[in-house]
Amino acid sequence: MKKKFVAGVSVVVLAASMFGFAHVFAGGNGQDSGGETQKEMKNAPKIETVEKVMEKEIEKSTKPALLELVDGIEEETTTKMVYGDTYEREVEVTFNDEGEKIAKVEGAPSVNIDEYKKKYKESIKNVKEKLSKFFAEQSESFSELADYSKWKQTSYDEGFNYYLKVQEFYESWNDASINITGESESLQNDFRNIGHMKAIINHNQFSRTSHLGRQGQAKEDVERSDQWKETPEEMRQAYEYMKQIVHDLDVAFNHDGEGETYGVTYTLNGDKASKVESLFNGK
Repeated sequence: MKKKFVAGVSVVVLAASMFGFAHVFAGGNGQDSGGETQKEMKNAPKIETVEKVMEKEIEKSTKPALLELVDGIEEETTTKMVYGDTYEREVEVTFNDEGEKIAKVEGAPSVNIDEYKKKYKESIKNVKEKLSKFFAEQSESFSELADYSKWKQTSYDEGFNYYLKVQEFYESWNDASINITGESESLQNDFRNIGHMKAIINHNQFSRTSHLGRQGQAKEDVERSDQWKETPEEMRQAYEYMKQIVHDLDVAFNHDGEGETYGVTYTLNGDKASKVESLFNGK
């Protein structure tokens, strides 16, 4: 086969794909202390260690991008893979004796693209099945009032129910061990919005109890729940949006998008998805 150089073919590997979507779901109380920062800096890994970890994560995240880059190539060639805006590596595409496509990224092991493509499709299928099960369970969970012992001790405080529901949702998500890195941008945006609603709920639970403990000590202090501030409308709206997103994603994954929806997901091209973002952005 004739070998040639293909100019200008590149693919961007997003930094987010290296580390999953922990940042999507992150939601703090907005309080940072200098002591904590210094402690984190003191315990931070050495730069050399970070660089080695980065190299491993880059190699791991390369395969899906590599498949996208060379999937349509039908003859031996050389191209380039671009990481971010500045870092690039040469990619050599060859074929073995069985006619299988092999891609060799500079500085990394060769990848049998045909074999990886089969595994990749199977993994995507597994992810879809896991997501279907997860959203079916969560949609049912959000439609019920949880019988939390802690909640009872607050005389069924409205905001605390929202707070506990969010914690339960993320515990279930962590237990499900679902990696959505390779899923559609629309779904990733929906998960980002879920993360934003979590952040709002967590922040409001902190705010309505901060007069009892400036570092969030009273967020779950049910014995002083009678001193908590009233549940703010923003907290109520964030929970409602989160509940609606879960419902709509259940419709998307388990009912082929057919059925009543709230129109709050990008996955189903909902006309209210941007309103969810607006709540977080304060617009």
